[in-house]
Amino acid sequence: MEMRRATFASVAAHLAVFLVAWFGLPQLFSPPEVKEMALVVEVTTIAEITNAPPIQQQTQRPPEPPKEEPPKPPTPEPPKPAPP
Repeated sequence: MEMRRATFASVAAHLAVFLVAWFGLPQLFSPPEVKEMALVVEVTTIAEITNAPPIQQQTQRPPEPPKEEPPKPPTPEPPKPAPP
């Protein structure tokens, strides 16, 4: 009786592996389907789009004069050492 269970379990396991390989593996290695999507475009003549109003000349500001740095305060002189 013990031998029958082992044989049945082995046949069932082999059948399961065979079915997974038969039905599952081809889908695993096949590339996914590429779905094409419609792209909506508006067709117009080029002249309608490129006739932009003329560009006005920009007024240029005169360059700012460089800022002067404030004068540094004088550094105090170190005291003279006292004679011995």
